Amino acid sequence: MSERVKTIFLIFSLAINLGVLGIVAYSWVTSSLHTAKETAVFPEKIMTLSGFQKEEIEKKRESLMSTMIEKRRTIQAQREALLCLLMAPTPDYRAISTKMKEINQIQGGIQQAAVDQILFETQRMTPDQRKLYFTNIRTRMCRPGMMGSGFLGIGPRCDSGEGTAGKGK
Repeated sequence: MSERVKTIFLIFSLAINLGVLGIVAYSWVTSSLHTAKETAVFPEKIMTLSGFQKEEIEKKRESLMSTMIEKRRTIQAQREALLCLLMAPTPDYRAISTKMKEINQIQGGIQQAAVDQILFETQRMTPDQRKLYFTNIRTRMCRPGMMGSGFLGIGPRCDSGEGTAGKGK
């Protein structure tokens, strides 16, 4: 065969392979997104709370949200200050370390407040409501195709079973 025919054949073969690869990638992405939508459980749509439960939880959530907004603003200001320290002609490593600790402390406070809120809400729920609530949290944190344990082992590990996320494998 002539070199020209071989080159044309190679280009044609590469085009077909790239097309098939694109189709496979597209179907994988759409099936992952579709699966995530199907497995999502939204308690606010299917879980019924009594008037007292709803009132108590909403009141606490509103308080939490206003606190979180303020803490997020503080973190943003701290990050800007950290950036200024990093951009200095001669960086002050001690000041940078202190600023990072301040940011981490605020972030830790946000995490603690979120955990406290979850505990507050679940203490006021029936066992069935708790199960739906935690299924929703697990589903939102561990969606298929969202860098979970199925993607190179990176991300949160979400095994099945109530209260066993991250255990057993």
